[in-house]
Amino acid sequence: MLCVDNDAVSRRLLLAALTRDDRSIECACNGKQALDRFTNIHDPRGFDLLITDHAMPLVDGLQLLGRLRRMGFVGEAIVVTAGLSSEAATRYRELGVRCVLLKPVEVGRLRVVVTTALHAVDATGSVATAGASRAALAGSSLSS
Repeated sequence: MLCVDNDAVSRRLLLAALTRDDRSIECACNGKQALDRFTNIHDPRGFDLLITDHAMPLVDGLQLLGRLRRMGFVGEAIVVTAGLSSEAATRYRELGVRCVLLKPVEVGRLRVVVTTALHAVDATGSVATAGASRAALAGSSLSS
């Protein structure tokens, strides 16, 4: 799992909320750093879940997810943001985002959304198959 947010407090809160699970969690402070992480692992499927902020310097969440999809990332994606235009929400839906959560994120809701996303990956036994399932459900899954 990769969590991307330019706000250090938000990253710490995400990490604290999600570390009780038995999953590996990495953090990046902006979209460019996240892209570098995907490039360095030489396999864009290496992360099963991306949790990203929308508004970030250098590379925002929409640009990040678009580039990752073009690189072959088929995992689940969740967006955490203070606000989102209808155009951005539509674009995220087209990119297969499971859910958009508004800041401040309620920890219980975050855990439910993350657990659901990870079950989609676990149920198929592969990130690639989960990505196909995610794409099929994308139109009805985007919520706040």
